[in-house]
Amino acid sequence: MIRDEGFYTPEDAEEILANKDTVRTNLHSTERSITHQCLLNRKLNLRMSIPVFYYFPIQGRAELIRFVLAYGGIEYKEENNIMTTYKAESPFGSTPYMDIEGKRYGQSIALAKYYAKKV
Repeated sequence: MIRDEGFYTPEDAEEILANKDTVRTNLHSTERSITHQCLLNRKLNLRMSIPVFYYFPIQGRAELIRFVLAYGGIEYKEENNIMTTYKAESPFGSTPYMDIEGKRYGQSIALAKYYAKKV
């Protein structure tokens, strides 16, 4: 089931989680929760995409988000050339905003809190 890269496919994770009771009965009690948690973590972290951060090449409202991302060691991609398109593409017509797992989110304080909780 484990691929060459060390990741499960979503189908593999579903199969493992469906058979978790069988797996659990064969393990000691201390190993049960650890194994189950590892399986869940792998399922949730399957090839997570790198978030894309959109803001102008200045500090401003985005600096708090950059600090939180840097402190947490979270890898991200930054797009600075958004001068002409940000009004139409941003969720609330303002910046900064981010693409996280294929969805677009706005509001600088909300984004900073989201990543601060992950750290």
